[in-house]
Amino acid sequence: MKIKKHCSVILSVCLLTLLFGSNMAWASPSELTLDEVYQQVALMKSNGATQNEIISFKSEHGINTVSVSTVDYDMNGNVINQNSGGISPLGMPTTYTSVNTWIDSIEQGQYAGYYTIYAEQQRVCYTTYCLDEAYPASYDVMSINWNTDDFEYISYGQPSSSKLWLADADQRYGGTVLFNVLDNYDNNNTSGGYVAGYVIVDRLNSNTSTAAVKFTHTFDKTESSTSTTGQAGWQWGAPLNVGVSYTVTKTTTEDNWSISDTVLIN
Repeated sequence: MKIKKHCSVILSVCLLTLLFGSNMAWASPSELTLDEVYQQVALMKSNGATQNEIISFKSEHGINTVSVSTVDYDMNGNVINQNSGGISPLGMPTTYTSVNTWIDSIEQGQYAGYYTIYAEQQRVCYTTYCLDEAYPASYDVMSINWNTDDFEYISYGQPSSSKLWLADADQRYGGTVLFNVLDNYDNNNTSGGYVAGYVIVDRLNSNTSTAAVKFTHTFDKTESSTSTTGQAGWQWGAPLNVGVSYTVTKTTTEDNWSISDTVLIN
């Protein structure tokens, strides 16, 4: 009787192992949320990942890159054509910033079937450390803009929220969302710095369309303040083909300049 009982216990354990142990061995890890994927992208970019590595990683998590565009500029707002003419690092300024605008298609998860317009800034340094802005004034401003005939606003995200955060979403149904950007977000990091924000949109048709990113850099033109002074002011203007126009306020002590990038989706 004891032998039969002992065999019965062993058999039960074996059956449980087959039923549950096998499933546990083959179970896939929990899928990352959209924001978690982009947080990983931010970490990868900060650690020097290439564009192809980013595209591959996102694809593994159900986010497919549809289009991407890049514009580089120096600390004075002068656009640099890094990707044309074969300019080498020796021909670049010691510190410059790349603005990349991505259109991604979401294939799985909560936002499956939607798109993201993802804007990132990455400061690149060819010296032992990035050169800080000496007189930063108010926070810089970055906008993401889209054509409301082709896209409908759903939500937004900020994977680097300590350095870039939502500033104004009043015109989100007009095609523009504004983010604040912390000056000197690289914190003298020898590998530069990285910030990003995005909007989730529903594509309304198959038309060829354009999305845009505008970055406005503010600075103390009197060169008297060495710390940030809080949020900049801005005024909304008229609707555009891509988003709504706006102007960042200039004062007797504060000036600014802007650069823009656009990306097509077919």
